[in-house]
Amino acid sequence: MTNRPTTIYLKDYTPPAFLVDNTDLHFELAESQTLVTATLRLRRNPASVDPAAPLVLHGRELKLREISLDGQPMPSTAYALDTETLTLAEAPDAFTLRTVTEINPQANTSLEGLYLSSGNFCTQCEAQGFR
Repeated sequence: MTNRPTTIYLKDYTPPAFLVDNTDLHFELAESQTLVTATLRLRRNPASVDPAAPLVLHGRELKLREISLDGQPMPSTAYALDTETLTLAEAPDAFTLRTVTEINPQANTSLEGLYLSSGNFCTQCEAQGFR
């Protein structure tokens, strides 16, 4: 069975639950084990349709190594993690989130995100592919 892409229409979009005021990314490049440290300063979006919405971050083929909120490590009971999303159900109104994830660029054949091509590290970021 093939996973077919879902059509997303402009009418389906709503304001995001959170705004990102600052993004700091640090990459430790390696062919099969790249570490990405992402530090995000976030705040609730006053234009959001749901003022209590969770923070949902999307990603594929990432291994979460560390997560902290305002400098404090988060227990695994404070978030939900699956193959495509990281969800903080009870996120505060303003906070700094730091994650360390592991990526295998050599095994990435989707041509999205970080991958290796002819020995070169490449990135391709699509609006709905790598967010």
